[in-house]
Amino acid sequence: MPIYPNTVKNFKVLNAIGTTEIGLATITLPKLTFEKSEYRGAGVSASFNLPVTGNVTDMTTTLDFHTSTQDALNIFNGQSAQIRCVSSLWAWDTAKGASAETPEEVMMTIVSAMYDLGKREYASKGGIIIEATVLYLALYYNSKKLWEIDPFNNVCIINGTDLNAQTRINLTGG
Repeated sequence: MPIYPNTVKNFKVLNAIGTTEIGLATITLPKLTFEKSEYRGAGVSASFNLPVTGNVTDMTTTLDFHTSTQDALNIFNGQSAQIRCVSSLWAWDTAKGASAETPEEVMMTIVSAMYDLGKREYASKGGIIIEATVLYLALYYNSKKLWEIDPFNNVCIINGTDLNAQTRINLTGG
């Protein structure tokens, strides 16, 4: 019988070094998309934009804060920062007739590209927004690293498979 994942039960956005929350925030995690290359020519009666597996497009993340915090302000400094989004994912296991929770962690090295100071209105949230480019991403699901995206080192591991292993061998002459 299946397990039905239902919801993110709770999450925190932390600095990567320790357990310090960087503020009360919601986060939009990166969308992963492979670069595409057009495939067309003689003998093919169509054209395709096929993914170049292992090569990802620009990854971005967005953090929405209620107000400015010192840790949020420190992210927008022209340098890279490391953040973690840790979540508890809640699901219903139909075989056991009970709920279960699974940990998920997304670690990112980011460079902030935009800081929106939001608005100020009496007794309300400020709506602070930070947009950042993601330079490195690792996804841990149930405490096991499943994804690692590191374009600078030509690493693209998806579900435990290193899509760029042969590329690195080819580039080193080995």
